[in-house]
Amino acid sequence: NSEDVVVPSEKQDDVEMKTVGGRVCQADIIDIKGFNKESVRIVFGHLAGYTEKLEQCSDFLMLSDMLLLCNKYSIKNLVDTIMARIDNVSINIDNLVAAVEAAESLEEVADFESTSEDLYQRCVGYARSNLASWQVLINFVLN
Repeated sequence: NSEDVVVPSEKQDDVEMKTVGGRVCQADIIDIKGFNKESVRIVFGHLAGYTEKLEQCSDFLMLSDMLLLCNKYSIKNLVDTIMARIDNVSINIDNLVAAVEAAESLEEVADFESTSEDLYQRCVGYARSNLASWQVLINFVLN
């Protein structure tokens, strides 16, 4: 989608300008390291008004990465939205391990301890209900 692309525009008063989604704005460059590129795109896209990708995201690791990004850069207005998205994503056999990993990564931030604990408890509940027999457990481990 061409609206998501940042394209160089002309310089005005020695400040580089960019055109983003048809709007001209100052091109401040922030070097963001240690986060998934797609997580960064979704967070900053959402801030620019492109909400669909966050609303459709069901990847626990990406959602937890977004929360950690928001925490690091003090983007407080998205935290509740991302937490709600984590709460709304169903846990299944395909994303159970990712959900546990996400819970573990979030427990390191005091503001996200509750979200981490809730997610971890959902994982435990899913595992107890769906991996109760040794046959199912072995199949889960092997796949």
